[in-house]
Amino acid sequence: MNVYTLLNEVVFAAVEALIIMLLVLAISNKGHYLKDAKHKVAFFVVFYTIFSYYTTSYVPVGYHTVLIMIFAVINLTLTAELSFGNAIMGFAIVMAFMIVTEFPIVFIFSAVSGVNISDIITNPQLKLLLTITVKAVQFSGIALLFRSGKSHIKFLSSSKENVIAAYIVFGVCLMGIFVSNINYAVNSGESMFIYELLLFAIFILYIILGFIIIKEKEQLLRIQHKYKLQEAYVNNIETLLNVVRREKHDFSNHINTISAMCILNKPDAVDRIKTYIDRLTCNLQSSYHYYNTGNDYVDGLLAVKSNFAFDHNIHLEVDFEALLDQVTIDSFDLISIMGNIIDNAFEAVLLNPEHEKKIVSITSYIEEGNYYLSISNNGPMIPQDHLDMIFSNGFSTKENNKDDHGLGLFIVKQLIQKNQGDVRVSSSEEETEFSIKFDRWKIKDGEISATNYQLNTNQ
Repeated sequence: MNVYTLLNEVVFAAVEALIIMLLVLAISNKGHYLKDAKHKVAFFVVFYTIFSYYTTSYVPVGYHTVLIMIFAVINLTLTAELSFGNAIMGFAIVMAFMIVTEFPIVFIFSAVSGVNISDIITNPQLKLLLTITVKAVQFSGIALLFRSGKSHIKFLSSSKENVIAAYIVFGVCLMGIFVSNINYAVNSGESMFIYELLLFAIFILYIILGFIIIKEKEQLLRIQHKYKLQEAYVNNIETLLNVVRREKHDFSNHINTISAMCILNKPDAVDRIKTYIDRLTCNLQSSYHYYNTGNDYVDGLLAVKSNFAFDHNIHLEVDFEALLDQVTIDSFDLISIMGNIIDNAFEAVLLNPEHEKKIVSITSYIEEGNYYLSISNNGPMIPQDHLDMIFSNGFSTKENNKDDHGLGLFIVKQLIQKNQGDVRVSSSEEETEFSIKFDRWKIKDGEISATNYQLNTNQ
């Protein structure tokens, strides 16, 4: 392979790949990719160059162009994070751009040099000079698009959802190309060593691309996970704000009542006003509580649950003797675990007769080096045969069982086990308790205190 063949078949294939990627990024307003995802741009260029050389050398004439187009579309789906449809549209725009810029330059070059187009193509030196001219003009056009800073094709947006499907299709296409083309490659007269080397390089690049996709998918899932956690926290805050608005409205009514009692100025007005204010203060303190659990998200959850308990005449007792920051557990999982069990406890105690006190208790403590979280209620006893199946998928003690019933406690157990924990349930006529055990952080003796006992206990 002489230097001109090398430049035309390898170097300019890389330049062509760079033009394709840059133009797609320019028309979809993804210029930040050059900084934030330059490894993907480089990956596309290298992968495209190797595949282009492979198809040029080992694929029958007439087929390699089609294969390169299919390869480029799928590769754009993976590296530029476009949907299949947008990748096809983007590549079509790139092809149109290349045709519009290339053909006029070829005719002008032929006219200026006085050489026929067919002679230019067969002459390596002239072909090299023509290619350099064409690529320079194309790069200039792309630079102008980037300078404009506008999304010229509005519908070419990101699509991370299709990336796994594109990766699978990509692998199937590569395998199909290699299998269907092996006989031609053997009989082509080209070096089989280079053929095998190209296959190995493409295989390695495919594996690397898979690792990149997996890492980005994991990062996306982490971001979605944090978003859901923040969304749950915001919902709790909104609930508390609604409580404050409601009590603000009620408070104005109470102020008007006290004002009227002062205006009437009856003999026992002072005592009656004092009694009224004491009851009002007691109700305000009971309707909303702040709990220091060691986890801000759980604090918000319990604040909302305490308001629900007050509205439904449920006595909620919370005692976090051991704070939650002593255990390693995903906060979103913890919210799901506690929220499900507390909701079940509320439903249970609401079945008690009206005259019977409704109690739900949440406590935490350290025992034998393990962290325990206990959620109990004085609702109806759960029969022993139900206890044995309570964490089974689809099992529910609720009447009018719906499709979503029987999933809560099953999911709770799965989340607890996911965080290396264990859960036990016991039930008697006096109390039903869910006891959750987690591994505790390795901390020094004496660092655990019960200073939050009074703060966290609902009297």
